Amino acid sequence: MNIADLEQLGLVNFSVKPEFDSSSTDLPLDNVEDLTDSKVSCVLVAAGLSSIWQNESKDEWVLLENILQSIGLDVDDVIFFDSEIIQTEEAIMNCIEEIIEEGVEFAFSFDENSELIKQLQEGLSIAFLPSLGEQLVSANSKRDCYQVLKQYF
Repeated sequence: MNIADLEQLGLVNFSVKPEFDSSSTDLPLDNVEDLTDSKVSCVLVAAGLSSIWQNESKDEWVLLENILQSIGLDVDDVIFFDSEIIQTEEAIMNCIEEIIEEGVEFAFSFDENSELIKQLQEGLSIAFLPSLGEQLVSANSKRDCYQVLKQYF
C-alpha cells in the first residue's frame, strides 16, 4: 500500500494544509524560553554533596552558593555528582553519559581520590578545589577556590 492508497481509504489526507496568515508578523514570544540557556555551565563532584545541596541550614551550602554567585552562576547552571554515592561501575557510566549529554568539557572537584574522578579524568579536564570544609576555616582556601574558578568563568 502506498500513500495514494492510504489517502483514497481516508486514512491520511495530504491535500489539507493548515492555514497560516503570512501577513501577521506578531509572534507570541513572551513565553518562549531561550533554549540555549538551558545547558549546564558547571559540573561539581565531591563526596557528600547530596547531603548539603540546597540545604540552607548547612554552612557548606551557604558557602557554595556564595562561591557560585561570586563567579556569576546560579544553582540552575550547576549539576553535581556525589562521589560518595556514585561507586558502582554502572553509576559511574551513567554519570559520564549525563556529563557528555550536557556537553561540558571540564568539571570541578573537591575530591581527588574517588573512582568517579579517576574515570572522569580520562575524558574531561578536572580542576581540583579545596574542600568546602577547608574553605570554612581558611580564607586562603576560599581565595584559592575563587582563583581556580575565575580561570573558567
